[in-house]
Amino acid sequence: MIAAFTGTGILANSTAYNTAAATGAGALTTVVTGAYPEPGEFPDWEHVLIDLLTPIAYTCQTLPPSAELLAEKLPLLWVQRNGGGLDFNAIIDTAQVRVIAMSHQRADSWRLARQAREAILTCPGAGSGVNGVRVDWCEEITGQLEIGDMDPLNRDVEISFRMMARRQL
Repeated sequence: MIAAFTGTGILANSTAYNTAAATGAGALTTVVTGAYPEPGEFPDWEHVLIDLLTPIAYTCQTLPPSAELLAEKLPLLWVQRNGGGLDFNAIIDTAQVRVIAMSHQRADSWRLARQAREAILTCPGAGSGVNGVRVDWCEEITGQLEIGDMDPLNRDVEISFRMMARRQL
């Protein structure tokens, strides 16, 4: 699959784009190889959220590089780890993550944000975890907030969470 991306980044489900110098088009390739999560390591929280939320809507950790490509992907959920760290004994990784719901309509963004909230808050202790990642605990830090913008058509809704996990087996 070839798309007209420029630069590099990760779109969804660890699918990366990288500009091919000869063609100017980015070939989509898979970044994650081998077993995930790696035994003995802490989870990649953005990857966990992409795996968890992709059934709800297109989910990415890096937005498409142009307004046109972004518009094609709407509605979407944009996930980012924006803080946190290990506890004193380096046993538990506590991540602060945010999820931004984007769509063409305000009501759709709010609906997506509610669905993401429900999925995230119910994932700790769930069976085999999120694609094999065991999440110990999570809580909502900031409820649904519509992000103000000069453009009245911009209907982004953000939610922040604190998520915890130990090293994965």
